[in-house]
Amino acid sequence: MPIYGRPVVDGDALYAGGEDGLLRAIDRRSGDLLWTYDAGAPIGSNAGFDDQRVFVSVRDGSVHAVSKTTGQREWRFATEGEK
Repeated sequence: MPIYGRPVVDGDALYAGGEDGLLRAIDRRSGDLLWTYDAGAPIGSNAGFDDQRVFVSVRDGSVHAVSKTTGQREWRFATEGEK
């Protein structure tokens, strides 16, 4: 699973999106997988975040906001990008 975007760290978690379309939250101390989120298409960029969500740009032309706590999608925005 290639990761083309740089993983980002926020507090005790590291977030990394892959070409397999999965966003992973990993405990940065233990290396344990906290959760995965399936974006449905490759994630080829760095993740961003705020206090409650992780944001990823997906190669289907959409942006997803995912809960840091649960790994569940909060919203999806379709851009006019790649399809």
